[in-house]
This record gives sequence, C-alpha cells and structure tokens, in this order.
Amino acid sequence: MYETQKKRRIRRPAAWLLAVLLTGVLCCQAVWADQRTLIPVGKAVGIKLFADGVLVVSTSETDPCPARDCGIREGDLIVSCNGEKVTSTEDLQALLQATGGQPAAIGLRREGKTLNVTAAPVQGEDGSWRLGAWTRDSMAGVGTLTFYDPDTGAYGALGHGITDTDTALLMPFASGSILPSTVKAVKKGAVGDAGELRGDFDLSCDLGDLSANTASGIFGTLDPGEF
Repeated sequence: MYETQKKRRIRRPAAWLLAVLLTGVLCCQAVWADQRTLIPVGKAVGIKLFADGVLVVSTSETDPCPARDCGIREGDLIVSCNGEKVTSTEDLQALLQATGGQPAAIGLRREGKTLNVTAAPVQGEDGSWRLGAWTRDSMAGVGTLTFYDPDTGAYGALGHGITDTDTALLMPFASGSILPSTVKAVKKGAVGDAGELRGDFDLSCDLGDLSANTASGIFGTLDPGEF
C-alpha cells in the first residue's frame, strides 16, 4: 500500500510536467509556423516610377511667369487643370492649350494639403500656352533588390526612398515597376552618401509591380517565377 501511494505521488507531478512540455512544444510549433522566410538578394534591378500628378521642379526666373505669380512653388504637385485630372506633363500641356490663354484653375498638393490657384498662361515663341514651370512626371534608374518573400512574392529594394533630383523631395507615387538590369558602373559616394549604380535596363520587360515609395525604400510584388 505504501509503495502504490508513493508511485502515485511521483506519477502526478510527472504527468503535469509532461503536459507542460507538450504545451510548450505545440506553442513553439505554432510560432514557427507563423514565421516568414525572407530571402536576401542584392541583385541590381531597373526601377521605373510614375508620379501621382506632375511635380514642379522649378519656375522660370524671367517675367512673366504665371506659375510663380499665382503662388506655385518648387515641390508642388499639380493634380488638376480646370477640373480635369493631370497624370502627366502631356496632360498638363494639352489642358493648357485648351484654355486658349484664358485663366486656368490649377489644383495643387503641397505638404499633404490641397490648394487651388488661378494662373493665366502665357504664349511661348512656338505658339503654345505655358505656365512658366519645369515639371516632371516620372523617374527611372538602377537600384538593388534587398529581399523577397518566396511565399507572397513581396519584395523590398534600395533601403531608401526615390527622391526627385532637383527638389530632393520624396517622389509622389502613383505606379511603377522593376525591370531587368545590367550594372555598367558604380559611383563611390561621399561621407553619408550611399553612392550610385549606373546601368542599362529593359523598359519593355517588367519583373514586378511597384506599390510604395517610402523613406525606408520601395516595395512591391514580383511576378511569379522571376526568382
């Protein structure tokens, strides 16, 4: 009788300990199952980015300058003209020609705020109507693919945002893609500068979509089978 009771006293703590260990193993398996595997890449890719509107990179220093006179500044994003959406420099030029020189309502985005100004275009020597502003609607270059997720195809690249070369501002993002690229040269950067890759890329062949341009890098999704 004594031996049986003693065995029971031993078995109960042992069973409890086994249950705790099994629970711990199951929890660890659940955590491991939820973990994602990211593959480091370090491969050079071409990058094509289209702005969400038309970025003003500078205004004319000569008079008259309708853009400067109505308050348009370097870094402003022109998003509409007379109520029509502007998605490219060609859109803006066509809408300005349609005014026939009459004042145009220009919709802007500046530091996250929406503004509306009125500009009276001036006629250039070629007969076209102009605002007197230099604009940019897209950028292209070469960068490094940092990682990708084999389960979802998600990727990250650069490790920093794409900024406009004239204004040094983060390029407002609308759409884009990454492309096959061949590195031709590497430019050494100064202190605090990451340097620059130079290469060729095929604009007709996309490796995947670009979905975000942030201060931490660009992000998107690779097409199936690319890596």
